[in-house]
Amino acid sequence: RAFISARRAFTRLSARRHVVVVYAVPESRWAGPQRALQQILFGSVNAPVSTSYARYLARNRDVEILFDKLVAESPRIQAARIQDALCSEATGRCVNADQGGVYYYDDDHLSSTGAARIAPILLEAIRAVTPRRQLK
Repeated sequence: RAFISARRAFTRLSARRHVVVVYAVPESRWAGPQRALQQILFGSVNAPVSTSYARYLARNRDVEILFDKLVAESPRIQAARIQDALCSEATGRCVNADQGGVYYYDDDHLSSTGAARIAPILLEAIRAVTPRRQLK
């Protein structure tokens, strides 16, 4: 029922405005800086700290289905699949920290380094729905 209401709301909004739907940030399940420090002290310095991509997909399946339908149905709705900056189908993992930095401030929120990693995806989606005359 909530998804029906959300779909109606997005449809009404996109009739008047361009919309960017931002897909969920993968949860790290632990505090990023602390886990990265533990990895450095007790594990391998070069091994990335990561979580399961399959778990992310399962947890967010219903929302992703809704967003995918919205994007497919309206040229005024653009997707920002920010998980693409953190997750890999090839490895089946979502990186939380690696040689590039620690991407989470805590178990749910991105650090400034994590935000910088997803920023290009957000900017691309915003540019896709912003009329050219407003970009100058």
